[in-house]
Amino acid sequence: MPVLKSSFKFLAFYWSVIAVWAPAHAAITQPLDDLRRAASASLTPNESVASIAMVFQPDCAWCKKQGQTMAELQHRCNNQLNIAIVGYKAKYRELRRELKHFDQALPALAADRRFLAAVEGVAATPTTLFFDQNGELLLKQRGYMKPEQLRAAANALAKTDCAAELL
Repeated sequence: MPVLKSSFKFLAFYWSVIAVWAPAHAAITQPLDDLRRAASASLTPNESVASIAMVFQPDCAWCKKQGQTMAELQHRCNNQLNIAIVGYKAKYRELRRELKHFDQALPALAADRRFLAAVEGVAATPTTLFFDQNGELLLKQRGYMKPEQLRAAANALAKTDCAAELL
């Protein structure tokens, strides 16, 4: 019976990994509306490095909390990673108003249908998206990530210890 339980746990873990690891190639180089300026911007201003994006929506307390860690990563890993927040599920004006809760240095973009389709949708916020330098979606993490987890993921993605001082 214990063998059966461990096999079931392994299968459950395996299927959860498959469901979370979205192998779709996200077109993250496409321009999105910049929420801080009346212009378009890319999620990957530096195309030679990996990217982390947090999807947020208005009135999301966990998004605001995770946004603080994203801002720290932006300051520490600026040249090693592209870091941004992407708003969705609200009008442009509402998303702009929500930016008062996030650091000014953090790039903020508005998700469009193409972006959401490329990342296979967003079920809840915050959702953290991890991309390699080729724009391949490596991981889509639904829900709040603890600062330690996010920093460790940033270090692994950047292949440096840019966030090590924060640990």
